[in-house]
Amino acid sequence: MKLDPATPLSIRPLDLHKSKRWENLHIYFWLLKDLGWIAHWIGFALLMIIPAVGFAVAILWIQRRHRAELFHNTAVLLWIIANSIWMIGELLFDDSIRAIAIVFFVLGISILSWYYVRCLTRWILVARHSQEIGPSAANTE
Repeated sequence: MKLDPATPLSIRPLDLHKSKRWENLHIYFWLLKDLGWIAHWIGFALLMIIPAVGFAVAILWIQRRHRAELFHNTAVLLWIIANSIWMIGELLFDDSIRAIAIVFFVLGISILSWYYVRCLTRWILVARHSQEIGPSAANTE
């Protein structure tokens, strides 16, 4: 049976890379966790922290050899940890541990900021180098 790739609800398990399937499952569990939070289903919300964080760790591990993915997935892991701490604080501690969550949010943002400053620096250096060489130098052998 051939599935139409244009059909949005087609189930094509072999088309997706392993990590993409894990990313999709991660989003699913993260949304379930947040549903439990907003619906005030405390036990369910707390339980969903396990797969949400677990899939974030697994994705980080699977994609660790790709520099950009490593930085972004580390930030996502810190974000889901911060989000979970915030949720626990609201549900169980009268929102008194938000400062701990902020630390994890800031760490994630700092990691990505450092990554993008480094990328920007490299892009500027490459652009300068390209201007110094000029278009005629690139065509000579």
